[in-house]
Amino acid sequence: FCESITDSVKRDICYYNLALEAEDASLCGKITNNWEKGECCLKVAQKTKDSGLCEKITTNLKSDECYFSIAIKTKNISLCEKIIGNTKKEECYGGVAKETRDISLCEKITNSFGKDLCYADVAINTKDISLCEKIKIIERKDRCYFSVALVTEDDSLCEKITNRDKKNSCYTEVSQKK
Repeated sequence: FCESITDSVKRDICYYNLALEAEDASLCGKITNNWEKGECCLKVAQKTKDSGLCEKITTNLKSDECYFSIAIKTKNISLCEKIIGNTKKEECYGGVAKETRDISLCEKITNSFGKDLCYADVAINTKDISLCEKIKIIERKDRCYFSVALVTEDDSLCEKITNRDKKNSCYTEVSQKK
């Protein structure tokens, strides 16, 4: 059906839509525009959670996005290792840590902001205030305490917050949730 279309742009769009609908990446191979071909493989891979399709993507940015999204969806940390860009790789560790509630994955993150964010995400998901203690920067630690207090609806946790205004705000917001 698509091959009968003479306009190459419209033909590429046809194959793209057909590939997504049929969840068939082989149809992406018929697309002439390389960017569209990569986008097609990415979308089919995300839909089918088939990380093997990420290897068919020729641009690093798109293949990284492919591995990243499937790693998060499938909670598969080994897919993060295939990511070339370091920032995206560390985001992947954090995302899988959040989904699996595995604090040890946060240790793989070298960037201090990313690591603190990872600890906070796992603390919130597990409702475990003690994980906030691992956060080095006071403001981020306070934010973690605040978030865990909110999700647990436990205003006694607000006491751990060092910033007075943030502490008062914590008590107010938690009491409003109850």
